[in-house]
Amino acid sequence: MGASLVLLALGMMWASRIVYRGDTYVSGLGAEGEVTALAFNVSLGLVAFGGAASAFGLWGLRSGRGLFGAWALSSSLLAASVMFAVGAAVPCSSGCPIPFTGGSTPQDYVHTAAAVLGFAFAGIGIVQSVGLGRVYAMLAAPSILFVIAASAAGGILSIAEVATGLGGWLELIATTAALLWLVALSWTTQHRLMMPAIAADRGAIPRPRTMAAQ
Repeated sequence: MGASLVLLALGMMWASRIVYRGDTYVSGLGAEGEVTALAFNVSLGLVAFGGAASAFGLWGLRSGRGLFGAWALSSSLLAASVMFAVGAAVPCSSGCPIPFTGGSTPQDYVHTAAAVLGFAFAGIGIVQSVGLGRVYAMLAAPSILFVIAASAAGGILSIAEVATGLGGWLELIATTAALLWLVALSWTTQHRLMMPAIAADRGAIPRPRTMAAQ
């Protein structure tokens, strides 16, 4: 359920970006007065619900290695979900100004802080998953690359207030990489949990005896 909600949210985000005319960062799609505001903020809320559902489904899963193994992966996902819920409930003001610049309001501070913390917790979760095994590390590697590279470049462009169009697309790519990682993590874990039960059920069913065996 969590993975399905996240995929639905991701589709709504991309649809909002395609409909939006002009250049903007991801948060700008949900700014007050924008035609895409409702759809984007609903999609951000779906990310929060989907992330929380996945967190409960993965409850107790931890790598057990180093600093990031000190707490469960699900805790990081749940914290990220809470931050995204705050971001959805408190969208940035019209134009989505950068905090501490002209025209910014308290809600811009709240939204930006929630978005940054949400991404930070999600990034921690991705790093934590590396220690869960080879399959999980293979899923996390491209996400780490895209999230770190794309979000860092987009953040620098945002602060410098240049190349807004490129920065906005880079930020959307980083968001997409993180959400696809969560979907892959959820489905992979569900598959691993279900396969032993399915195998056990099949083993409990008597196989028909062939003529040769008779």
